[in-house]
Amino acid sequence: MMLCLPFIYSIDSVEAASTTVTVNTDNLNVRSGPSLTDDYIASVHMGEEYPYVKKEGEWIQISLPNGEDGWVADYLVLVNENGDEAVSSDAVQPNNESTFSSKQIQISHNGTNIRKNPNTLSTILARANQGDTFEAVAFENDWYEIKLQNGLTGYVAGWLVMDAEKGTQSENVQTSTSENSEQVGLEQSLQGKKIVIDPGHGGKDNGTTGANGTLEKNITIETATRLYNKLKDAGAEVILTRYHDQYISLPTRVSISRNFDADAFISIHYDSTKNQQVDGATTYFYHPWQKELAINVHSSLVNETNIGDRGVRKGNYYVIRENSQKAVLVELGFLSNPSEELVVTSKQYQILAATGIYEGLARYFKNQY
Repeated sequence: MMLCLPFIYSIDSVEAASTTVTVNTDNLNVRSGPSLTDDYIASVHMGEEYPYVKKEGEWIQISLPNGEDGWVADYLVLVNENGDEAVSSDAVQPNNESTFSSKQIQISHNGTNIRKNPNTLSTILARANQGDTFEAVAFENDWYEIKLQNGLTGYVAGWLVMDAEKGTQSENVQTSTSENSEQVGLEQSLQGKKIVIDPGHGGKDNGTTGANGTLEKNITIETATRLYNKLKDAGAEVILTRYHDQYISLPTRVSISRNFDADAFISIHYDSTKNQQVDGATTYFYHPWQKELAINVHSSLVNETNIGDRGVRKGNYYVIRENSQKAVLVELGFLSNPSEELVVTSKQYQILAATGIYEGLARYFKNQY
């Protein structure tokens, strides 16, 4: 009989464990051994945390509250070391702005989460609504640290706020209100959607190497992590095909999409060619029923980043050809072009690219109704 574990096994209750994992999907099956053929022994749920025991291949052994150990697929959990908030080991590293000056920021969306730490898996301390203002005292990895009324501080995602001082003129307020209303509608269209983000390459597969030495596998995980955070904060159910610098086969990536019953699968890549002058972004689909998703993602991406537009094309790529879900593959610029490599590896471009794909997904889902 399968044991159901409906409660959270928190970090506070496992002080002796130096490493834990956080479940990154709902109703995750725990098995008696590290394979799909082993028996179910429990079911764990989104956001729950368990002590990490060991890793074997693409499986992680965890310790359950009843004292029994079980195995879960590594791509469905986040590893948390040394008792810190669980984040992907390949997540973008915090970028503390030493020149940041305290300022007033204004919340752009109703129900915005204020979190304990600057990531979307952190504990929610409070919720704020559109128009609420806070004093921001620091900026870290696209998150503002803000002062709360109870004297504590919390974090709010930078893409969910606006500069309060810049919204003082009536013309700006009206424009922002209109844009915010559209943004709220887009965000609502993502709630509950199952989205798989596929950071291309990884492990022994470096992908292409840029003119200045950039490894494609490193930058795809950076873009994917930023997109993951945005989608999670909008209420989507999101998983990555890889959270680390690990090799994941193409069939496994497609299986993840199928098993998750994804509403959308986005494979993220960067391009290369012998001609170092070629630039721009391209979005690929294979099946006709994937084309509309590709059009929405591509148009929003190009509009947000202003990168060269190479259009939406049919591409014979395994992860979209063999995918039974709505799937697209996005090439976000040419690493073989020295100038474009410098652009696409910048923090600003990474934020804009993630925002563009996010908005393209939101518009696609909104148009389905």
